[in-house]
Amino acid sequence: MGLLPIMWSTGSGADVMKRIAAPMVGGSATSFVLELFVYPVALRDLEVALRDEIRAGDTNARWW
Repeated sequence: MGLLPIMWSTGSGADVMKRIAAPMVGGSATSFVLELFVYPVALRDLEVALRDEIRAGDTNARWW
């Protein structure tokens, strides 16, 4: 959030700072989405798949 004012600035040196701030803001937004939505779903699916293999009697069930 602190980098957003830098992206909207128009003063001297703003063009250089915008090039630095834009990837950082994009990376922070991507990380936010991944950690809140994608990783929990992927881990849940992995857990369900492993649990199903164990219930099916596969004693060599592995998560990898």
